[in-house]
Amino acid sequence: MKKIIACLLFVAGGLSVYAQGIMNFPKETHDFGTIAEGTLAEYEFEFTNTGDQPIEITKVQASCGCTSPSWSKEAVLPGKKGRIKAAFDSNGRPGPFAKTLSVYSNAKKSMMLLNIKGYVQAKNESGNTAEGVKFENTPERKAIPPSLKLDRYEFNFGKVESGEKVRQQFTLFNAGGSHLIITALESKCNCVTFSLTQNAIAPDQSAILELTFNADKVQTVEELFIVRSNDPAIPAQEIKLRAEVQANFTKTMFKEKKKSAPFE
Repeated sequence: MKKIIACLLFVAGGLSVYAQGIMNFPKETHDFGTIAEGTLAEYEFEFTNTGDQPIEITKVQASCGCTSPSWSKEAVLPGKKGRIKAAFDSNGRPGPFAKTLSVYSNAKKSMMLLNIKGYVQAKNESGNTAEGVKFENTPERKAIPPSLKLDRYEFNFGKVESGEKVRQQFTLFNAGGSHLIITALESKCNCVTFSLTQNAIAPDQSAILELTFNADKVQTVEELFIVRSNDPAIPAQEIKLRAEVQANFTKTMFKEKKKSAPFE
């Protein structure tokens, strides 16, 4: 009987160790749409702690110096809400943008990504397109070949637990004068899946590429994702991806307990 009680106490203690806060965002991406150059675009992400322990945010790191984050400094108790504010300075940054905020905390998922995106309309742009993006549609402009530009050419997913799936969005922008056609998307490993909002991109327009990294085993991943298009200058554009997959100790603990001997 004493052995049974001791084992039950051990299991209960193990469960309490893994009691954690859970950061639940109803919205992890915000699209500002088209904004005028010089605008300070601000958005506040809200989350609820749906776990059973307080959440403390240790830091929020922006992907560039043009984005300034601020966040709740006090511990967010279970059932309460916390906030993370992103401010994007569009001054001197015309064209599409897609930025990330890496949120570090003591929650069950220790690092989460928030995304902001949009298009900055330059001060000297004239003429309108359906999306509010402006350019001159002249014969000379149409003669310019398509040109693929990305908002970033590499990304580090950071530390990821095995069995977890993490996503990141990239903006593909056509800086040329004729339609950019995405002909193929390639990943050399089976750990990255993808989706693209459209494969034909008009001049001065953009599409969103979303990459999903599947952490299937413990390893350090360095992957090249290839975007093929009719851009004559760079027909095969590379995106460098990196991730450090770590063991999921919670799953390992319960898996080992399942294999253990029955109570005596």
